[in-house]
Amino acid sequence: MNFKTSTKIRFHDADPAGIIFYAKVFEFAHNAFEDFFESLGLDWKNWFQNDAHIAPMRKASAEYTSPLHFGETYTIEVQVTHIGTSSFSLRYLFEDKTGKPCAVVDTTHVFVEKKNLKPTPMPEDLRQKLSQYLAA
Repeated sequence: MNFKTSTKIRFHDADPAGIIFYAKVFEFAHNAFEDFFESLGLDWKNWFQNDAHIAPMRKASAEYTSPLHFGETYTIEVQVTHIGTSSFSLRYLFEDKTGKPCAVVDTTHVFVEKKNLKPTPMPEDLRQKLSQYLAA
């Protein structure tokens, strides 16, 4: 099972050639991340204002296979690609209206104790919700 959302490339997202500014793909992936977690029924206060742990991004990468153009709407499919003891990884697949792949973003988040930044197991409720979306 995968989660899908969409985004439209706005004028301020593009370079003078009318193609998405390269760093914007991370912003769109993060917006999809927020939509995905909202769909799971997860409370953002528990994520960002938790006294025990935080889950910063450890890794982020992007690969572009086709330009994303100003004025076009793209589908973003979110896949859970890995669930570890203290970390999870997500993949964001960007497709145009014909289904043509345009970009792939991969991210990894690691749960760490807030007081010492050492890895800590992710909350079990999150693990269970993410496992429903784990790519085969």
